[in-house]
Amino acid sequence: MNIRNFNLNLLHTLNTLLKEKSVSITADKLHLSQPAVSHALKQLRQDFNDALLVRSRQGLELTPFAKSIQSQVEDILISTEKLITAQQEFDPYTSDRTFNIATLDFAEMVLVPHLLKWIHDHNSNMKIRVCPLKIKEAYDLLDLKDKQIDIVISLDKPAPTHIHRDILFESPLFCIMRKDHPFAHKKMTTSDFMNAEHLALQPNDELQIIPYLKQKRKVSLTTYHPASIPRCLQYSDLIATLPRGLAFLMREQGNLKIQKCPIKVPKVRLIQAWNKKNQQDPGHQWFREFSQKMARQARAENKIRYKDYE
Repeated sequence: MNIRNFNLNLLHTLNTLLKEKSVSITADKLHLSQPAVSHALKQLRQDFNDALLVRSRQGLELTPFAKSIQSQVEDILISTEKLITAQQEFDPYTSDRTFNIATLDFAEMVLVPHLLKWIHDHNSNMKIRVCPLKIKEAYDLLDLKDKQIDIVISLDKPAPTHIHRDILFESPLFCIMRKDHPFAHKKMTTSDFMNAEHLALQPNDELQIIPYLKQKRKVSLTTYHPASIPRCLQYSDLIATLPRGLAFLMREQGNLKIQKCPIKVPKVRLIQAWNKKNQQDPGHQWFREFSQKMARQARAENKIRYKDYE
């Protein structure tokens, strides 16, 4: 028998016939007519050059050849079903999948705790692996097979056509300083801002602030690590200009004061990006939707928490 001439659709009928040893029951189970099943059996007998089912006093019985292939036929169907449904099944409550996220430090501080809380609250076996990100290579990481990055969470920038992205947050910028800073108890002006000493968090400053300044600020400290900022501010007269969520998070961690940024700059746009090859992956879809859900929840909480700063 040439496999090219074999109708693979008949395997399902064959598997049921071998199990039930009955044309009528097989027809019932497969929602087919009895003549259709009889015709399928005739074709299968020709293809395998064997009777497959023969009459006996007890009804239809399997031939020795049919018995020898029964488990193989069932295995083929099970393997085929797994192959077909592999892209259709993802249960976040039972999955032990590891999601690899490349993100900026400040985005990690704001978003990842929400992800971990869900995993903990639902006793999920999912794992999160956070990788460092340089903004200039953000989309390149999604193309590297050895990196296996699922999602990039980064500041927004134009993307090539094979990279998909959507917005998680749009956040205004706030200035943060120690509580007894000279500007802490007055409304900062543009002049105050330009004359102050600054702590610059990169790449946020480079992309979100510097392009909109008419003159150069005095930057006394530049860092890529937001975790050090609260202590640096507590022991200096430096001012840091940060996305709102990060600024308020740092205020909670240290004895700090926040104010609206007095200069006009666009909101910081944080996006998640992925390679289009993962567009239909069920686990990937779940994770992207979950990230959006967490972002919506955070936005709703922020609207209440920061209402006095709107």
